[in-house]
Amino acid sequence: MSKYLVTGAAGFIGSHVCRRLVDDGHDVTGIDNFNASYGLAPARWRAANMIAAVPIGEENLTYGFGIDPEIDAVIHLAAWAGTPRSFEEPHKYVCNNITATLNVLEACRYAKISRLVMISSSSVYSCGESEGSEPSPYAVTKQTCEQMCAAYRHKYGMDIVILRPFTVYGPAGRPDMSVMRFLRALAYGEPMQIDGDGSQTRQWTYVGDVVDAVLSVLKPYPSNAQRTIDVAGPEVATVNTVAGILAAHCGNEFHVSYKRGCFWPDGPTATLNLIVPRATRADKMPLAEGLRKTADWFREHWEAGDLAGWF
Repeated sequence: MSKYLVTGAAGFIGSHVCRRLVDDGHDVTGIDNFNASYGLAPARWRAANMIAAVPIGEENLTYGFGIDPEIDAVIHLAAWAGTPRSFEEPHKYVCNNITATLNVLEACRYAKISRLVMISSSSVYSCGESEGSEPSPYAVTKQTCEQMCAAYRHKYGMDIVILRPFTVYGPAGRPDMSVMRFLRALAYGEPMQIDGDGSQTRQWTYVGDVVDAVLSVLKPYPSNAQRTIDVAGPEVATVNTVAGILAAHCGNEFHVSYKRGCFWPDGPTATLNLIVPRATRADKMPLAEGLRKTADWFREHWEAGDLAGWF
């Protein structure tokens, strides 16, 4: 049994990571400040229903804090996410992403905890790494966090692995992202709202595959292995395709409303592939099956009234 600290424990990915670690018999402690970046209801629900066995400290990572030196590894997921909103509140993104990550690194250094897994984002590819993309404040903060981790790895010899998930979806997902928004619209019999014409592509990644990737790099990791790793699903598909799959599974007609004049470019595709057991491309969740699992979870909890206040 190992002892882990998970920041952003009540977040979408964080709650799934915590639950898997607990199910595997590990000792898990969480940190989450339950901020209102997309409302408090989802985080409170996850904490009470998915990871009730995990003690969660409501630390604000923008201030200094201490870490139990007995911790074997820190999994740093806490962040403000979302590209459009980062243009509206850039200062919050700088504080909750860059400053918080620096404080996590400093806490690890003082506690002499060398193993850190940081969850970054495929959005960093918009910061000059892929032609034709435009950076957002969110992407810039994540790229800065990666560079800060690289600095601490080289200066202090910390064992840091950075994972870049691509368009994550799944049960208990973020209500501001397209899959959950589409499911809500289908539940109300409303048209699904799509920015642009829906032809933009994404590499959709099931949350369970991200969890597999996190657990894989917590195991003994070769010193010469890739330290910045893409975590992406097996299929690239348009937003229209995803909306169509969800509508068909829910028994609804394909009824959408396009937000004209709003252009979102194609998302990046993975290049730094993670080749470890249960995280290879062949083992990842097929898109249609992952969407079905997500829709079934949504229907169950929507009908039970569990999602009040989520949207």
